[in-house]
Amino acid sequence: MIPQPPKYQQVLKSIEEDILSGRYSPGQKLPSETALLEQFETSRITVVRALRELQHKGLVQRRAGSGTYVADITATKANLLFGSLIPNLGDAEIFGPICQSIAEYLQSRKHALLWGNIAPGPKEKETQTLELCRQFIAQKVPGVFFAPLDLTATNDRTNQAVVSLLEKAGIPIVLLDRSFLPYPERSSHDLVSIDHRYAGYLATNHLLKLGCRRIAFVAYRHTSQSTGSRVAGYQDALFRAGVTFESSLLQPLGSDD
Repeated sequence: MIPQPPKYQQVLKSIEEDILSGRYSPGQKLPSETALLEQFETSRITVVRALRELQHKGLVQRRAGSGTYVADITATKANLLFGSLIPNLGDAEIFGPICQSIAEYLQSRKHALLWGNIAPGPKEKETQTLELCRQFIAQKVPGVFFAPLDLTATNDRTNQAVVSLLEKAGIPIVLLDRSFLPYPERSSHDLVSIDHRYAGYLATNHLLKLGCRRIAFVAYRHTSQSTGSRVAGYQDALFRAGVTFESSLLQPLGSDD
């Protein structure tokens, strides 16, 4: 069963679609908070959070004592420069085509993608990732595509710091491939990814059909949230096949040093 997104995201998406589709025109006043909470059958704090996120996206303007109005986004639709923050770009083949596709799509809309350069050198990836994040904030990019760092001893702390800095700056984040939170936790940010849990299930089920009964799962230490998803799929397949899960068959690669 696919979990439903938080209520404020449902409210946000509905209003955003109404704005982008033209149902609400630039300068038009949105329904009051009271009307919105009745419309969506939710709490005031949920509506306020959704409106705040819409304001961060530049879709609405909130005027004290007056209400919330649709922003004129026509002037902001051209020549936007988005940030690409992918610390493991050179370590995984999947990110090159993804970034290329994002860049081509943005270019077709007269926008551009700023490729962050995190290169081998004396500075650790964690330091370079944070420096690049601060550069994007200083440049006031309208959004960042972020593939959380993995395979380092402090990647979780670095990822949390990056997300915190971008959130504080009011810059929207699109996560690529994985979340920065441990599985099965989810953040409020959009995530573009395959179904890693189902991928783990399919791979394990394939081996089970071949007659294997003691199947090991091998992964690097300090890997991303996606590995936890695949482990869950691996365990799902074993359970459905009536095969006992053996924790000793979860094998980490690499040291903790």
